[in-house]
Amino acid sequence: MSSQLPATLSSVRALLRQGHTLVQIQCGPEVTTSCNKEIIHQVPNSKRTLWTTSKPAGSFDCCSLCSSGTLAFCILSSSSGTPGPREGAFLGCFQSAGCHRYQSEGTAHLSHLFLLHGLSPEADSSPLAMTQHLPSLTRVAVCGGTHGNEMSGVFLVRHWMRDPSELQRSTFHAVPFLGNPRATEQCRRYIDRDLNRTFTADFLNSKVPDTDLYEVQRAQEINQTFGPKSSSQAYDLMLDLHNTTANMGSCLIVDSGNNLLAMHMCNYIQKHSGIRHCPILLYQQQPEEETYSVFSVAKVGLALELGPQPQGVARADLLAQMRSIVACALDFIEEFNQGMLFPALETEAYKVVGFVDFPRYPNGEISAAIHPNLQDKDFQPLKSGDPIFQTVSGEDILYEGDKTTYPVFINEAAYYEKRVAFIETEKCTVSHPALQKSF
Repeated sequence: MSSQLPATLSSVRALLRQGHTLVQIQCGPEVTTSCNKEIIHQVPNSKRTLWTTSKPAGSFDCCSLCSSGTLAFCILSSSSGTPGPREGAFLGCFQSAGCHRYQSEGTAHLSHLFLLHGLSPEADSSPLAMTQHLPSLTRVAVCGGTHGNEMSGVFLVRHWMRDPSELQRSTFHAVPFLGNPRATEQCRRYIDRDLNRTFTADFLNSKVPDTDLYEVQRAQEINQTFGPKSSSQAYDLMLDLHNTTANMGSCLIVDSGNNLLAMHMCNYIQKHSGIRHCPILLYQQQPEEETYSVFSVAKVGLALELGPQPQGVARADLLAQMRSIVACALDFIEEFNQGMLFPALETEAYKVVGFVDFPRYPNGEISAAIHPNLQDKDFQPLKSGDPIFQTVSGEDILYEGDKTTYPVFINEAAYYEKRVAFIETEKCTVSHPALQKSF
């Protein structure tokens, strides 16, 4: 490589300790400001260029620099109109005999190559620097009517069961189904118990007497058709369509921020659906907590929670928004299956940390309502001392939490029976490496 480069790996580590983390290799025209800003935005810790060099196009070795750690490069553009990987695609990393070789996938000329994360001071590789690869998603399901009185999903799934063409893509066909047909017929949330709390091992494996409950029978049927849960035979992905009486906007719910594919899908929806407010809610409080929702039957699940909408009512605006989000999610799967590389992401999410009940009299009756200052303020900060309830006599009851929370599902009608006035969340930042289909 160029004599501009440090001669030894120890020299590289010394520079990294000084804060140099972005490595740029220039193979053509000078680097533009916009390109540099794009990469720095993807990797916030990258501040300065470690070195610049010129190399012919094609593959090249980095033995002296890569004897430990892993490098990942990014192509920003191809020169001279030569066909090649799309803008922003990552180069593959091939390791042999202690040497890392980077192959430009047959592209004859490349304009700019960037090292997204260099070696750490301890020469460990950064996981965010490496593209993660997952298999294609070919078995996809869309569930509506998990709760029989949440009408956006009921309307859409009934339509798609008559005409599924809207759910078809070139690489897969999504299967629509009604989660709780009997409750849907009666426009009720459920018949015997909440179906969306029934996909635990105890219920899925039970024989007597719980199988007398309709939703337990239905959960077992869904698990048999789209699972079994946690098995290699389970569907690749399931979308579950819900409405809420709370002011949740077009909320995207996943089990955990560690779900690589689901988080990339949420990020894609936020950027491409055209809907302004699509917050991400992470509902699993503990990593060891057993998942219980209908989409947990599939390998990956995403629930859509749109509101406010009254129970048993269909609003055309929310129906259109849900339809748009489902189409966007299916477009993401199609592009993933076709080999598109989705760049590393950093996005905001809200993690469930607790539940707050209404104030109650000694006999268990609710003694106060949601305070007007809190009503409809889902995902907005709530601080200690802010009013959260108001009694019939006009007395304010204040929030006593020790830190700011972001309440969600405020005054959700279906949660009265669950003794939940609102759910506490904390705002967090979720980061994931780039994602691409395995080849």
